Parts: sequence; C-alpha cells; structure tokens
Amino acid sequence: YQRRVHGYVGQNNALRGCANDVQRVNKWLKEKGFSTIRLMIDDGTNSTEAPTKDNIIAGLKWLVQGAKKGDSLFFHYSGHGSQTSDTSGKESDGKDETIVPVDYQSKGQIVDDTLFDILVKQLPAGVRLTSLMDCCHSGTGMDLPYVKSGKDNTKIDCEYTAELQGDVVLFSGCRDDQTSADAMQDNVGFGAMTDGFLKSVGGGTYNDVLNRLLNQLKGRYSQIPQLSMSRNLNLDTPFGV
Repeated sequence: YQRRVHGYVGQNNALRGCANDVQRVNKWLKEKGFSTIRLMIDDGTNSTEAPTKDNIIAGLKWLVQGAKKGDSLFFHYSGHGSQTSDTSGKESDGKDETIVPVDYQSKGQIVDDTLFDILVKQLPAGVRLTSLMDCCHSGTGMDLPYVKSGKDNTKIDCEYTAELQGDVVLFSGCRDDQTSADAMQDNVGFGAMTDGFLKSVGGGTYNDVLNRLLNQLKGRYSQIPQLSMSRNLNLDTPFGV
C-alpha cells in the first residue's frame, strides 16, 4: 500500500486538510490489516519522505513492484489537482488530469497517463488496487476505462476498450470539470472527499459506498464523487480493500 499527501507548506497555495487526511487514512488502513505503508507528507516537520515528483513516481513503482495474484494494494492522494493540454489525442475533453507534487514549479506535474502506465497497465490478474484521489479535476485521474458518476445512479460509461488484467477501482472526489473542497470544521482541516469516504466505508457494496459518499457531500459541497474501474466490475459485490 502506498499513499502520499502534502500541504504545500510555505507556498501561496497551501492546503489545510492534506496532512490530516493522510493520518486518518493511515489509521483506517492499519485497522484493516495493512502493515507495509509508505507515507509522503508535506507538513513542515520532515517526518516522512517529501512528496516531490521524483519521490512520488518512485513510490508508485514501489507500490506495484512484485505484485502477484491475491495481493491488495491501496493508493491515496490528497493534494492539489489540475489539468493540462492532452498531446496524445486520447482525452475527449482535450485535457489530461494531473496531480501536483510540492516541487511542481521546477519539476512539473504528474499526468494521468503516468499514473495509468505505472499503476494500471501492467498490474497482474488477481491483484486488487483500490485508489482514493481527493483533489480537483480527479474524475478520470487514472485514465480508467469504465466510469460511473455518483449522481443519480447513472449508468457505467465505457470510455475506451482495453485489455487490462488487474482489478483497479478509483474513488475520486469530483468530475474532471469540478474542484474538490479543502474544508474546515472546529479548526480542523480535512479534504471533503477523504472525510466522506471514511464515513461511507462501513460495509455494503461498492454501489452502497458510492451512494453514501454522494449523500455525505450532497448539500454541503458542489463536487460529485466518481467511481472508475479498469474492468467492468460488478458493483453489487461487497466493498473491501
């Protein structure tokens, strides 16, 4: 399992909830039995690896290295998300979605194509990767082919066909054209998506989790959570990591 998050400490675009999101998901994963965990937090304490572009990419490769049938992996990102022009012609809206490392001004951002190539493309059959992306423009943040919106139980859309072997599921905080809220309550910062996810995973199916997520955010935030998959999985099966 790998996850990373940052608060962009000392930058004009600092976020309030990222470090808290990491610690909350870290605690939850330990309760679920995960023991091999790699954290990247930018909270000004230097307590973990810095979430630089090089470190994040190295961490992504670390996560899937040696993965085999029966393994369960988890990837969590809480931080800034953005978009850039798609040069491959694959994106229907002409834009690639990105995540934003702390050194993005000098190193650049990490595009969804890179996440797909490292985390999804070569993942073996029988490996489950659950991902949670709490950032703006994250709807198709891993370029997975099957997408279901949390709005009104809409059908699953197939964006393209691909022969993918691993079972990858991404819960993302919003549609590609939306932003994800960095919220505050009782002087404690948190990402609205991470908070909603942790309050929604108490049993039931994948559809149940997605519907609870929608209800958690509805009326409080404008963002609409999305669920995307590497394969057209049965969402009425029990959710699990």
